[in-house]
Amino acid sequence: MVRPEWSGLVDGVIGNWRLDSLVRAGSDTADYAGTSGGLRTWVRVALAGSEAGHNLTRVSELGLASEHLLKVYETGAGALDGVRLVYLAVEMPDDDIGEILANRKLDADEARAMTAAAAGALFYLHDRGLKHGAVIPGNMFIAGDAVKLGVESIAAADSRSGTADLKQLGTAIVDALTKAGSRDPSLLPVPFRAVGRRLWRRCLSMPR
Repeated sequence: MVRPEWSGLVDGVIGNWRLDSLVRAGSDTADYAGTSGGLRTWVRVALAGSEAGHNLTRVSELGLASEHLLKVYETGAGALDGVRLVYLAVEMPDDDIGEILANRKLDADEARAMTAAAAGALFYLHDRGLKHGAVIPGNMFIAGDAVKLGVESIAAADSRSGTADLKQLGTAIVDALTKAGSRDPSLLPVPFRAVGRRLWRRCLSMPR
């Protein structure tokens, strides 16, 4: 499988999207800041035929539409520099909670917004027989005034998917309010402490 030099694709066009700058790159995928007709987007491209490419194609088939998930503008396939690629264009977030937690913990209002958004996304997905699979701070984005989850990991659920998503959410809540990753609910502010203890005990008892 031919892998391109991801930085060499900057200024290229795939689908309706111009790849303006490389944000980050991996082995089989890369993320770009993109534009189309003045609309700023986040474009993920993946090698066609790779697992990551199959994941992006799957997202296009799910018909996702929730205020708690990054908006999907377009998915498709194309080629740049002679390499076959699939792509996913979603709304461009302003920040992600993982980056925020690298510097500070969330305050109570921010934590409530994060929790409500993640819970809303999971309710939407689980009600449709889907799982999220990556309910982690680095996949929770600030888009305008809203918190939204990324979409690349979403897939059909199995018997343990709901439990796994809730376990990840519980971990994210404790981490967001303690920052240090201590996973100690006693460090949570008073409005969250009792709930945090119950949720964390439940998470610890869940099968891995």
